[in-house]
Amino acid sequence: MPQSIAKPKRSFSRAVGWTFLFCGIVALVNSIIFASSILAFIGLGLAFWGALLIYLRQEKYVKAMLIDSTAISSIENLDKIITELKYKGKGIHLPPEYFKDPKSELVYIPKKEGAEIPLAEETSEEVFSQKTQGMFITPPGLDLTNYFENELGKKFAKADLKYLQNNLPKLFMENLEIAEDLEIEIENNTFHIKIMNSVYKDLCSKAREFSSICGSVGCPLCSSIACALTRATGNPIIIEKNNLSTDGNVIETHYRILGTIKRQTEVTSAEVSVPFKFAGRHLGYTLPDVVGLPIAAFGLAILFWVGWLTWYDITTWGKSLFLIFFGSRAGEAISAGIDMRVIYYLLIGSVLFLSGIFMFFRKRLRAHVEE
Repeated sequence: MPQSIAKPKRSFSRAVGWTFLFCGIVALVNSIIFASSILAFIGLGLAFWGALLIYLRQEKYVKAMLIDSTAISSIENLDKIITELKYKGKGIHLPPEYFKDPKSELVYIPKKEGAEIPLAEETSEEVFSQKTQGMFITPPGLDLTNYFENELGKKFAKADLKYLQNNLPKLFMENLEIAEDLEIEIENNTFHIKIMNSVYKDLCSKAREFSSICGSVGCPLCSSIACALTRATGNPIIIEKNNLSTDGNVIETHYRILGTIKRQTEVTSAEVSVPFKFAGRHLGYTLPDVVGLPIAAFGLAILFWVGWLTWYDITTWGKSLFLIFFGSRAGEAISAGIDMRVIYYLLIGSVLFLSGIFMFFRKRLRAHVEE
């Protein structure tokens, strides 16, 4: 019986946060309608704690240097084994279908270059195989791929390439925040993946010192993407080329499927095109983008209301702008029971509108500047 994947723990705190935020907004609206200072203070408190809980993280953070130092020793030892045994073939990430145990997933490294892919019955759970004249090792990024699945709540073996193309950028940029941007381009049986400003960039740079790893098996990050592709396609995957920009901020990796894609009848660039591009960069919609729109809309509504109130007071009552914006509104619904004035609403509306616009367009503006 298949086991369901538990959702991330922070989903509960975010659900509570959204509830607090919604109740806070309702309380603030009602404080204006009923001129209640008690509702105003309750609303401000709930809105504050709701916003705090939405962005609160439960994970513990460590310095990236500690992660790099932990992983680099294993990569160095694996490189020594491959080099001393004179295994020169490129590593082939084999999908789970190649093994009797569906949880198994190995990288096959042939002894000679250009060796053929082993048949399913020729694969071995042992490290060294006399039958295929190669070695089978655990992919460096296997556990990382499993974590990706847990975070997204979906098995990649039950997904397709379009799902990966649409969800991996969001996973890297928003859920895990391990990269500023991620692009996936698919053409026929090849994949071009570009990762910008990743927390793994230093580890990738160090892994390039070991030629048997970087250009063959891949560092943990590149290997994890290869594992995801093998699961989604059901085919062996090799890393054809791996490049790192001179400043170390851009990791470009080319993957290739060995064989035809089993789980999709047809894959074209149009089917898996990037959802939205601006200035050549992938800019998928993330949670701050979605939240930014209603915040900006709410701020704009307040500004429109301030504008209407100003026009009404000038045309009907002949008030001056100074009196409209700074005059006392005690006893009026606008005062919210705490002597709120028009100038306060003007400032609140401006802050909400500008904050929402910035949240929605922040990556687009950054991409435009970088280009």
